[in-house]
Amino acid sequence: MANPTPLTSFPTGGLYLFEEWDFGSGRGPQQKFSIIIKQDVAACLVLHCWPTKVERSDVLLRANHGCVRASPYSCYKFKAGRIVTSNGWQFNRDTYVYAGSGLDMNTLDVLAVHAKHGKLRLLGILTDPELERLRLCLHDSDDIKMRFKRFLNQG
Repeated sequence: MANPTPLTSFPTGGLYLFEEWDFGSGRGPQQKFSIIIKQDVAACLVLHCWPTKVERSDVLLRANHGCVRASPYSCYKFKAGRIVTSNGWQFNRDTYVYAGSGLDMNTLDVLAVHAKHGKLRLLGILTDPELERLRLCLHDSDDIKMRFKRFLNQG
């Protein structure tokens, strides 16, 4: 049995870019961001989100940086040009993390496989206030799945 990937390999708050992620849409591999929101040592699971750059809703386009709660939307908006990581990285377009459809749980080993093949790049670590606001926004959303809410509530 292989040794599990250590938690320190992928720090909480890590903002990653998947160079080639296959969404199964038939359009081939595309870029996708991932943010490690929380890790659990016991389960070696990572709760990460899949921000999207595409949004055509006037409500979301006018929204400020941060948590957006405007029916029927529940998301966290990263405003273009605003520094979000401790190394000064910023999104070049408005980017959204949806509480309902934008979250996933995976093992660190899955991330390690992508990193090993050069398809995963660390862009920076979210600042503590940014990560906490994102976590609270997702946790308090009515759209988040109960298993994710429980995971965010742990320790």
